[in-house]
Amino acid sequence: MTDIIGIDASRAVRVQRSGTENYSVQIIEALRKVAPNAHLRLYYPATGVPACLPPTDDRTEHVIIPGERLWTHLHLASELHRQPPDVLFVPAHVIPIKHPRSVVTIHDLGYLHYPGDHPVRQRAMLSLTTRWNVHHARQIIVPSQFTADDLKRRFPGTSHKITVVLHGASSHFRPAASGSITRIKSSIGIQGDYVVAVGTIQPRKDYPTLARAVARHNVTHSSDPLFLVIVGRPGWMFKQVMSELEPLRQRARLRILTDASDHDLVSLYSGATALVQPSRFEGFGMPVLEAMACGAPVICANNSSLPEVVGEAGLLFPTGDVAALATLLGTIRTDRELQASLSAMGARRASQSCWETAAEKTLGAIELAMEIY
Repeated sequence: MTDIIGIDASRAVRVQRSGTENYSVQIIEALRKVAPNAHLRLYYPATGVPACLPPTDDRTEHVIIPGERLWTHLHLASELHRQPPDVLFVPAHVIPIKHPRSVVTIHDLGYLHYPGDHPVRQRAMLSLTTRWNVHHARQIIVPSQFTADDLKRRFPGTSHKITVVLHGASSHFRPAASGSITRIKSSIGIQGDYVVAVGTIQPRKDYPTLARAVARHNVTHSSDPLFLVIVGRPGWMFKQVMSELEPLRQRARLRILTDASDHDLVSLYSGATALVQPSRFEGFGMPVLEAMACGAPVICANNSSLPEVVGEAGLLFPTGDVAALATLLGTIRTDRELQASLSAMGARRASQSCWETAAEKTLGAIELAMEIY
């Protein structure tokens, strides 16, 4: 008998996607590839089948559930009661109040470490939904060992149901041709070297520290200044972050792209002197893996999961330390041997991570949940 795996795909079908939404898209597609004997039943509120999801066939079913308010706990829960799957997988949201045996991904507990980086209402919701997920999930997936250890400390007794599943790098993230790099640089008006940062523009990403470091570097390299390219959609406290960046715009030669295609991202990563991840906290940090897959050297703040993701294939600096980061920017620009070494190590490290492997481990957690009664 074919097992029916229900999947909450509501985050995957969002028009504007950040890290958790992109994770949902990738893990759903990869599960379809590695689970040929399972039937995937995808639940989401939309009209028509979005292009980001696998098409309907004999192994994939789309269940479009109308409704906006209380969609999860009212509309999805009602559908699950009416026609329950063998197991429910929730990759980026909360388990419904009424649900079958369930598996959930908890991406991080950043709201506990930096509560001020989240709106009060969002922080309260994250606290409530995380506790609910921890209590009701039969299996919990986390994207890093750091998050696993964090979860065990904050919620004792969860060790037996946690599985670490590292994210993958999609196959289209690979070094771009020089022509593509030239075109993207021309389109945003930069010449010479640049560093790139990718992620929602919000306080947690700490872009002002990066901009200050680039500006400091440029003071001592005025004849050959760096450009800074930030790729990210507006998030919480966007205006405040921008107010901190504005005085640095000229000195840091700042370019901000609020939207970029995957093709543009590949070109930006490939041509960058470095990808810099200055975040105060990350559950995983997908741009790090993507950049390494494209051959870009990586510089990260030394916190949360970032050292685990980058390993020895990148440079680390103390969180928020402008001077230390400025020094690393100077080092990475002038040491061509170091650039080449980091690029090669990063590419090897990224090649060890793929979504199919992530899906196989996820499927293992799902199968284990179905065995527990």
